[in-house]
Amino acid sequence: MSTAARGIGATMTGMTRSRPLSLSDDEIVGLPIDRLGLVILEDIVENHPGFWSWYNWNNAWRNYGLAGGESSPVIQAFGEAWGWLQSNGLVADNGLRDSQFVTRLGHEVLQRGVEFLGAVQRASSDVHPRIEVIVREQFLLGRYELAAFAAMREVEIAVREASNADAAALGVPLMRRAFSPETGSLVDQEAEGGERQGLSDLFAGAMATFKNPTSHRQITFDEPRRSCGSHCSRKPAPAHR
Repeated sequence: MSTAARGIGATMTGMTRSRPLSLSDDEIVGLPIDRLGLVILEDIVENHPGFWSWYNWNNAWRNYGLAGGESSPVIQAFGEAWGWLQSNGLVADNGLRDSQFVTRLGHEVLQRGVEFLGAVQRASSDVHPRIEVIVREQFLLGRYELAAFAAMREVEIAVREASNADAAALGVPLMRRAFSPETGSLVDQEAEGGERQGLSDLFAGAMATFKNPTSHRQITFDEPRRSCGSHCSRKPAPAHR
């Protein structure tokens, strides 16, 4: 059990209730909402397996006698953290009155960290549908290298189509041709020369970094944000005419 979650079970010895959590009031209020949410989530998993009641959990703090009562900054911080857990789908109601459980996504976020949640959200919204349909399932399964490869393959196909390139045009050479600062059909020739070169470098570099290695050897991306960054774009390729 983590230090943050230790001691949440509010036990009674005579008329004395032990303090839930081992964090001070200032530490609780000072935590970012997402971090406090994970502290609560971890405690739920470790000390309240199955279904549990948020009302009863929160009421343990009210009974503890916090300064300010219902207006206590601690209670308000917990309310904010609980709202964050709900809005991000990490906890859900089980259909019974005042009874909740930790979702599959909640367990996954506890294992992989809040950064994983951000990557999942990025992969689930504002992504070009041509990419999202293909890579989202691979990404959520943790197969980041396959997601990156599939996404960059779609970029390659889109660039080939938009530039009317031959079917044999592939990878970095295709990107260099389509985004050539001097002759590329997908480059805005009115743009500044350094910008045209930068666009060429961007697409060629992405192809070399994320598609080529996964085509030729086993590559493991253990950081979801890195993988997500390779394919979470609104468009597979810009088309400057």
